[in-house]
Amino acid sequence: MPSRFLSVVLCAATGAASCAPTAAVESMGAGAAAGTGIGSGAGSGGAGSFGGAKLHGNAQAGTAGFMSTPSRFGDPRACGSTAKVCGSGPASFPVCEAGECGIQCRGSFADCNQTGSDGCEIDLQVDAKNCGACGRDCLGASCNSGACGSILLAAGQDQPKHLMVTGGLVYWTSNGAYQTPAVRQLAAPGGAMPMEVAGYPGNTWGITADDTSIYWTCNDGGTKGAWVRDKALLTSARYISGGVDGARGIAVEGGTIYWAAEGASGALEGAVMSVKLDGTSQQKLAEKIDRPLDVIAKDGVVYFSAAKGIYKVSAPGSSSILVGGLVRPVGLRLFNNSLYWVDSATGEVSTVPLAGGTPQLLAIDPSEPADLAVDASGIYWVNRSGKVMALQKGASLPVALATGEVDLAGIALDASAVYYTSQGEHSVKKVAK
Repeated sequence: MPSRFLSVVLCAATGAASCAPTAAVESMGAGAAAGTGIGSGAGSGGAGSFGGAKLHGNAQAGTAGFMSTPSRFGDPRACGSTAKVCGSGPASFPVCEAGECGIQCRGSFADCNQTGSDGCEIDLQVDAKNCGACGRDCLGASCNSGACGSILLAAGQDQPKHLMVTGGLVYWTSNGAYQTPAVRQLAAPGGAMPMEVAGYPGNTWGITADDTSIYWTCNDGGTKGAWVRDKALLTSARYISGGVDGARGIAVEGGTIYWAAEGASGALEGAVMSVKLDGTSQQKLAEKIDRPLDVIAKDGVVYFSAAKGIYKVSAPGSSSILVGGLVRPVGLRLFNNSLYWVDSATGEVSTVPLAGGTPQLLAIDPSEPADLAVDASGIYWVNRSGKVMALQKGASLPVALATGEVDLAGIALDASAVYYTSQGEHSVKKVAK
């Protein structure tokens, strides 16, 4: 049984305070699909109920910890006031709790269909439709030791960098775009050749989208700055504006594009730029910034990461620090009016409300995290040791969804999968959440 499930069941059983999920993760919005929330005690036979007793018809599905309180058990040979003899099915044994019969699953088996009559019918170690937890579908990959395998979407990519998923399509940039197109797209399920979104304008970095278009940054050559192309690919890629070397993250809101640029030599030469979609009204919102990287736009306020902190700015020259004391925050993301990021130097995964306040530490990953993504199911990141990590809603500890990868760079999410780029393997892949 994988240690990640053992730890969650033991936490549920003992009620240890150290096992309690952080408030930020517990309150991240609607949970994952039934049976996929780790430690949440929700869903049908999910990880929260792994190894626990199941009392069909009277007790909540997804409970755990009966074994830690044996005095509450009745005798399954004479259960309740009528002295019922409790039965069980394959991979299970009978239990009696509060006068009601139920079953206890053996080993890595689970009662995912919640019927009881067929016992614990699923082996969570190997079932690709219920891998590690009831309802966790490996999306066509195999299930080994309770972990889904990764799926290769695109090979032969030249240093794929950041990526995003929108409208059922995966888009990614290339930090070595002299051998392959600078921006590509592929249907999220995979199985087809990537399509070119942009040709060879130079190395590309950040990428974002609105309802109609894809936007990205180019950080060298004669095309430094912001680019755009319609999602339908009916028009050619269009250069919007530039002006500062080393373009990085990009955001779009209300007819304005924002991007960060590190400058030619790095320290204190960076800027946060803005320009209208038609290329007019370009301005520097913030300048003399030490290596700005990621950009978020929300209600006319721009939030950006840079060396040593998270900042915000709403008008030229008005930037202020939101979170200080950091080293190199990366993967700045917005979810439910809070900012999330990971410090690549310290490994700290943290969050803070847009309104400011004391940052909350969610997890620590000492393996040099490179990028982060967040949605209602949890917080996900990639690190330089080749792991795709997840702190899923309701969990107290992060787990590795994929291991053994090489030089991971970017990460993105949809409802069922985590997408990531490997510069070491020149590939784009996905793995089930």
